[in-house]
Amino acid sequence: MHPKKSKWDRMFKASSTDLFSPFYLWLGLIVLTVCSLGPFVYLFLSSISQEVELINGHIIPHAPTLKNYVGLLTGSNAVVFVSALKNSIVVSVLVTVISIFVGVFAAYAFSRIKFPFRKTGLFVVLAMQIMPSISIITPLYIIIRDGIKVGIPFTGVFFQTPPLLDSVWALVFSYTSFSLPYVVWLLAGYFQTIPKELEEASYVDGSSRFGTMFRIICLCRCRVLRQQPSSYS
Repeated sequence: MHPKKSKWDRMFKASSTDLFSPFYLWLGLIVLTVCSLGPFVYLFLSSISQEVELINGHIIPHAPTLKNYVGLLTGSNAVVFVSALKNSIVVSVLVTVISIFVGVFAAYAFSRIKFPFRKTGLFVVLAMQIMPSISIITPLYIIIRDGIKVGIPFTGVFFQTPPLLDSVWALVFSYTSFSLPYVVWLLAGYFQTIPKELEEASYVDGSSRFGTMFRIICLCRCRVLRQQPSSYS
């Protein structure tokens, strides 16, 4: 008979189906948690610290105070804070709505409609997501400074916006250009998992492609997922 292993031995012994032992998995999880939550904890501790303690490099405040919050939420600082908070909400809502609205149509086209260079275009979208954002800072600034131009080849500029510097629309345009490739790539993979038989059945019933996209793919798929029993039950 094999001697019974202690709990400490099992922590350092990896099973046949595991790559690492439980000890190293827990160690990596703890390190990841500390690195992820550490900046937020330091931010909160700094917000309740006095200026002298921050200058002296004290991480944990010796005399916690809420005067920083009082100064932020009262007087002229409150007006600036509310304005910044409103701009953040407006930008986040607009970027989310635009990215989802455009991303749904683009992802459906990539996953269901056959057209030339479809796979190439999808990989171009992925390349836009992988490309470092710092590499497009200069052209992005020029576009925002001069305004967004929409042109038709050989006919000149069809439409041009006024300069967008120091405006909410500059942030909306910038953030959307970074988030839209990710939305398109993610939704395209999701649409490809939906059986084509559902769409073909909707076409037989007289539904258009636009109606199929929303009624079958977006609505019925959610109902099917809710009705499916869990594989872990």
